[in-house]
Amino acid sequence: MEGNERIEGEAVDTARTRKRRPVVALAWVLGVFVGVPVLAALGLLAVSALWRSDPAAHMPAGFEAYASLPSAGSFVREALDLKALDAILSSQKLGAARAALRSLRVEPFLRSKAFSLLADVRVDATLYDGGAFVAAASLGYRAAALRLLPLALRMAPGLFSKAKGLSYAADAMPARFEFSSGGSTLYAIRYRDVLVVASSETLLLEAARPRLSGVEPALAEALKSHGSGSLRLLVDPANFVTAGAGAGIGALLSGIEFPELAVVDLDLKDERIAVSIELPASADDPKLSALLGRRSRTPATLSRLPESASYFSLLSAGKPKELWEVVGPRLGDKAMAAYMSADDASRAALGMDLDTLLFSWMGDEMGAYGSSLGPEPIFFASIADEKVRRDVFNRAFGSLLVGRDISALVGDTRVPRVVFPKFLRTFLEAVGVRLVEPFYLVEDGFLYASQSAELLAACVAQARDGRLLVKTDRWKDGSGGVSPESSASIFYSLDR
Repeated sequence: MEGNERIEGEAVDTARTRKRRPVVALAWVLGVFVGVPVLAALGLLAVSALWRSDPAAHMPAGFEAYASLPSAGSFVREALDLKALDAILSSQKLGAARAALRSLRVEPFLRSKAFSLLADVRVDATLYDGGAFVAAASLGYRAAALRLLPLALRMAPGLFSKAKGLSYAADAMPARFEFSSGGSTLYAIRYRDVLVVASSETLLLEAARPRLSGVEPALAEALKSHGSGSLRLLVDPANFVTAGAGAGIGALLSGIEFPELAVVDLDLKDERIAVSIELPASADDPKLSALLGRRSRTPATLSRLPESASYFSLLSAGKPKELWEVVGPRLGDKAMAAYMSADDASRAALGMDLDTLLFSWMGDEMGAYGSSLGPEPIFFASIADEKVRRDVFNRAFGSLLVGRDISALVGDTRVPRVVFPKFLRTFLEAVGVRLVEPFYLVEDGFLYASQSAELLAACVAQARDGRLLVKTDRWKDGSGGVSPESSASIFYSLDR
């Protein structure tokens, strides 16, 4: 009886085993043909994500400029969303670019999570003499696709057939991708997770592998913190000083030493383009060194600009006499000769030199602004000593060559005007010199001058009544995140 039961049990087990064999076989097939590739892909992704390289280490030395994008995808989105681009591209000549921008803004893929995942890569690029460049993208796990691409091209040689100009040079040393268009060729190679693109074979060979010494300390220091900026630019100021040396601003810069790279951070946010510049500098000239080492402060002008001000430029680096003593000798013989000629003319005509006429009473703030109330600019200068200014003006107006017309009355405001005698204007106009006879007002420690009495009076009245630019939303939106402490300031609207 027990023997029969054992035989029947063995028969049942054998039948079950026979039924399982196809399932087990199918599982093995799926494991080999599906599981192995999946595991291989996961391994490849892991290797690409973990076995990485620093893009900065691939950049050949001697670059003129260096750019670094913390996230290429974020930069593209921020640039597309920048409303200031609409103003920049408002010209009829840029109609095609404006249409392309609008098309990209409504492109669904650029707003998708897939784009965010694929394009969230760091990209560094360097520019060299003659327009040559190198770019390196840190792809991370995305580099897995590039690892498989050479194998895919062997299995499917026509893979690039639809990509005109794109090819893979497997026999080159090293093997690389090439893209030819318009008579020029770009070369690309992968090293670990970094895709390197160069404009020449020579630069590609230099950038193909990271330098044994690693990233240069100065470069690493400048790149170590990207902050919240959309783009970081690194420039060696010495290149520009050398190129512009000789005269003018180049002569001035030649006396300044730049021990480190200049760091420029560009931040794109909706309606704002914010630029932050770090430029360490030093000088052997004591006077120039004193200017460079002076701590910037908030200019008093900012609390006096009327709400109608649409743009302004402001210099508050020092008093005019200090600035001229530093800048004048470096501008060359022509500039110094012009100054001496004007100084002699001032002594002969007014009985006082330029130092007394201008520098003795002027403060350390000067500039110009434009108002939406009229087309004429308004020039301004702070007054360091009102008593001295009044004395200088009285002496000038008491001479035979300069007069004062006080007939202009705008509302309740008398607006004086500087006038010159007819014989002087006739003579100077005959030799091509047009004398400007501006209206002027002295208000709250500043001298304002303009060709329009009405505009001048209206702007001063706004400031006097507390209707100021700094209180407007236009100022708050444009200056958000920017320190008011500065030695030079520019406020300008792109739509103008």
